[in-house]
Amino acid sequence: MRLLLLSLLALAACNGGVHREGDRMFVARGLFTAHPIKGNAIAWNGERDNEYFGAGVGNYWFVRDRVALGVLASVFNVQYGGDNILVGQVELAHRWYLFEHEKFAYFWDSHAGFLYGEDNFPEGATRHEATFAFGPGMEIPLSERNRLLAGIQFHHASNARGRAADDNPSQNDLRIWLAWGFKW
Repeated sequence: MRLLLLSLLALAACNGGVHREGDRMFVARGLFTAHPIKGNAIAWNGERDNEYFGAGVGNYWFVRDRVALGVLASVFNVQYGGDNILVGQVELAHRWYLFEHEKFAYFWDSHAGFLYGEDNFPEGATRHEATFAFGPGMEIPLSERNRLLAGIQFHHASNARGRAADDNPSQNDLRIWLAWGFKW
């Protein structure tokens, strides 16, 4: 196990790879919840089970070889109790490419953001929520500039008032996403 961790650290410290400092990548993605999580998740109850699907766009700027910062905007449709509401979300992202090869790459995403819905989301909460998400992904080059990307993330939404607040039922879910990327 120690050897595996040391190997990952050594790999992460290497410069170079497919993605170089100064590169940029536009992404268009579709996302949906694969599995709303009930029960304890991270530090408090994720007691809602709202399902959603949506689409978004964003851009990543490579600030170092294999490390990118991004801004993403998404709109999704939340389904619960027979009702549908639209929710908009803006996220700041950090992407770290753990392994790159000419034919594929693996990365780790971390996101933090804000969402606003046309009604309370999750149900019983407020219309505005803070969010964070993290998880692994994979990139497959289709051509010199075009990419196919896919990933899974643990996604959390909460109004950050604390678990004791009546209007703070958190939403936790596994979010699957598929994207097309264009290096420019």
